[in-house]
Amino acid sequence: SKWSFRQLRRYLDQSGFNDWFLWQRIASLISLTILSQTAGIPKSSNCFEFFGFDVLIDANLKPWLLEVN
Repeated sequence: SKWSFRQLRRYLDQSGFNDWFLWQRIASLISLTILSQTAGIPKSSNCFEFFGFDVLIDANLKPWLLEVN
């Protein structure tokens, strides 16, 4: 089932899990995704783009990239 960010944080806190490692893995996943697509992202000095990353966290607390918008 879907959890809100608050529910996830509460679960991690109650489980005694150090969430720093999870956030590092998510940041790495996002960074590697962006790096793999840098050639396909148009370069312009007068505009920018926002990307939304949908990440699933499985029962073993492993993040999986679902999609990027």
